[in-house]
Amino acid sequence: MGALFSEYSELVREGVRYALIGVLGLVGLDSVVQGLAKLAQGPTNLGGGMIEGLGLPFPTFFGVAVMLVELIGGIVLLIGLVWEATPRKG
Repeated sequence: MGALFSEYSELVREGVRYALIGVLGLVGLDSVVQGLAKLAQGPTNLGGGMIEGLGLPFPTFFGVAVMLVELIGGIVLLIGLVWEATPRKG
């Protein structure tokens, strides 16, 4: 069955690559924007006090942790986007 679709394998590989680039870009950009919004509002005001409303201990600590995870994770995803979009030899 592999021989039947072998002529399409390169086309499928390129389609998957373009989809990966799109997902990395959108999710990475959204994470960075959300992290920057939390940075601008301050971690204690995260979601209108959402962490405090959940009853979690140390709401300021968790607010900072969420902000950092979104910022750093989004930046890493955008680095992955650049890595994937860069043409390679071989």
